[in-house]
Amino acid sequence: TFVDREHDRVLEHSLTYAVVESENVDAAKMALEIGGPRAQRAGLYALEGIGEKALTIDLLKPHLSSKESIVRDAAWAMAERHAEWGGQIATLFEKQLREIKDDETGLNFPRAADRELAARAAKMASSEAIQEVLLRIANDKSLSLRARRTALEAMAEARLPQLPDAWLALASDLIKNTEMHFEPVRLLGSHKPGKHQAKQVRELILSVGEDETVEPLTRLQALSRLGT
Repeated sequence: TFVDREHDRVLEHSLTYAVVESENVDAAKMALEIGGPRAQRAGLYALEGIGEKALTIDLLKPHLSSKESIVRDAAWAMAERHAEWGGQIATLFEKQLREIKDDETGLNFPRAADRELAARAAKMASSEAIQEVLLRIANDKSLSLRARRTALEAMAEARLPQLPDAWLALASDLIKNTEMHFEPVRLLGSHKPGKHQAKQVRELILSVGEDETVEPLTRLQALSRLGT
């Protein structure tokens, strides 16, 4: 398309604005269907600019998995502005998390792409459906450690008014069963506990800090969370 050939951001903005002003939904949809990466991005922005009825989750969802980063990033930025789509996007998060595999290094910690996925899930974690997906992945022992740690990272980064009770129960199980320590401590320390949770949270974090079998850095992290 013309936008893709010219690679001119000013021109792209001008054409997008023209489509928005004329409310030409068909032109925007055509850009998504037959355009290159820049035209697709412009089409998404145009649909969002036209209004909620123009940009739907069904139109957006395929572009959340685009191989082109400029399209994928634009699509995710729009998704994050629509918390009401969390339930429909949750299935995509679950699919992508389940596809994360451990490698031969034996370290099995999240990589850059995993952290990008975690950050996106965290931004949409106000959705109960996404909270449930993260909980399910983190608790599934049949999955890779990388996948579970990625889910726990998203849970720690989520900005919620209070620590969900189900997440507290998960952290408690992980600590008591000595499966993991660093990730659940970070999760517990990243959220404001409710009045009914505060004592349990403190006791769990303190138990890690005082456990001499836990690696020193994790113990230090735990104690620092308590301010001791």
